[in-house]
Amino acid sequence: MVYGHGFMFSVKEPVGWTGDIEIAKDYYSNIVFYISKDDIKKGAALIQVYSFNKQDEKTEKDVEYDIKSYKDKYRNLKQQDFLVSHKDYKCFSKLVYVDNDFYQYKKEFQTAMNLSKRPATNKNYKHSDK
Repeated sequence: MVYGHGFMFSVKEPVGWTGDIEIAKDYYSNIVFYISKDDIKKGAALIQVYSFNKQDEKTEKDVEYDIKSYKDKYRNLKQQDFLVSHKDYKCFSKLVYVDNDFYQYKKEFQTAMNLSKRPATNKNYKHSDK
């Protein structure tokens, strides 16, 4: 269980990953998952999960707003569609990145997988979509 002021949700730790609520604060998240804490500093995959108050049914607009925030901060930001599907839930997803800096794979229920300096491989992404 992950909980704080005004929120509570449960997560299942992906096989081979470690869930950490302490360092999550450094990533503006409620919990993060990583394979190795040492590897994070080297640009390894990091999955962020953040709970937010639902305002309306315009999740796609929320994704657009997040991307606009990134564009304001990173002049060289690029984005690309990538397919994420779930049998029970509608998914909105984007890849936002700055070449050789960071690659963030956004899936709404406000989750994000980040890598530094390189895009994800099938190995990274297969483990994160559970």
